Amino acid sequence: VGLIQTLKTVIKNKSFTKFSIIYSCHTMAMALAWPWFPLMQKYVLNMTVAEIAILNICGSSTLMLFQYLITNYIHKINIKKAIIISRVGFATYALSYAIANTPIHVYIANAILGPFNALSNIFIPLYIFRVSTYGMYASYLAALNFMQGISAALGSIVGGIIADIIAANGNFNTLRYAMALVAILRGITAILHIK
Repeated sequence: VGLIQTLKTVIKNKSFTKFSIIYSCHTMAMALAWPWFPLMQKYVLNMTVAEIAILNICGSSTLMLFQYLITNYIHKINIKKAIIISRVGFATYALSYAIANTPIHVYIANAILGPFNALSNIFIPLYIFRVSTYGMYASYLAALNFMQGISAALGSIVGGIIADIIAANGNFNTLRYAMALVAILRGITAILHIK
């Protein structure tokens, strides 16, 4: 099977195409905030390097633990609902930065994000496996990853431009409002996964 034929097959799959467009919009909404997290950690929450390390441990440990635990229940969980729940969780993470006053607030948010991230890591590939054409799972994942890469790049570039404007003005607290807006965008695009 050639590249053109593979692309035609993937694009004709309505379930996959609809999911990948919605997921790409969500990825772009996620990526908008990626340049802002380090700025908020340094200039708004005044976190030290050690506190940022603790933040990463909080998220990584709950992600690994929950990902291990959920594997026993994969067959009992509705895939679409798990994806929606995971995406909504990422909206709450941006919101936590909008309202956080101390590093402890973002530690808690990052620990809570771990299970949402685990759901995403497990159920998005599983959904792609279920909707993909037999024997073409890798092609479908490649197409989804390609779209995610473009969406993430665009979102990060726009977020970076906004961050540069905010940094030039020196008012890093403005990022709180930007994070609240991103939380809303993430929430809206998460709910679109219901369709």
